[in-house]
Amino acid sequence: MNHRRTAQPNASRRLANGAQVDTATQVLLDAARTFSSSLEIGDTLDQVLNLVVPRLADYAIVYLRTSDGMYR
Repeated sequence: MNHRRTAQPNASRRLANGAQVDTATQVLLDAARTFSSSLEIGDTLDQVLNLVVPRLADYAIVYLRTSDGMYR
């Protein structure tokens, strides 16, 4: 019985992991630009979620706590 391992699966995994890191890094950079461009929390969160959801998540839910302690 031959138990040789090939380098291909590890190389493929490294490439996939590198692509995920590149995507996450780009999303973080885009989110930082978005946060610094607006003080309107609703618009800013919409823009950041639009960056994150298609690239890093399937969906997102955000609850905002208002000054009276309620959530919206």
